[in-house]
Amino acid sequence: FPSHDRAVMMSRVREEYDSSVVLFNLTTENGLILIEPLLGKITVSIPSDYSTPVTSSYGVWDIEVYQDSYVKRLLEGRVKLTPEVTK
Repeated sequence: FPSHDRAVMMSRVREEYDSSVVLFNLTTENGLILIEPLLGKITVSIPSDYSTPVTSSYGVWDIEVYQDSYVKRLLEGRVKLTPEVTK
């Protein structure tokens, strides 16, 4: 795993793998992914204002770490998107 102080993490959620539409763009650079190396923890946050306009019910996602020419996919899968209940 690369040095955390220079690594960038990115996660994207799309309706389908080949879709050009990105539903969520989450990165360490935009503050929506937080790396806590001393705790061995990665936190991914999707604020409510990001999710409000989403109309899809399901999607696919992955999360990757980048540093220089190093790229590693850490996780991937399907996601179910549900509207906010508590407002």
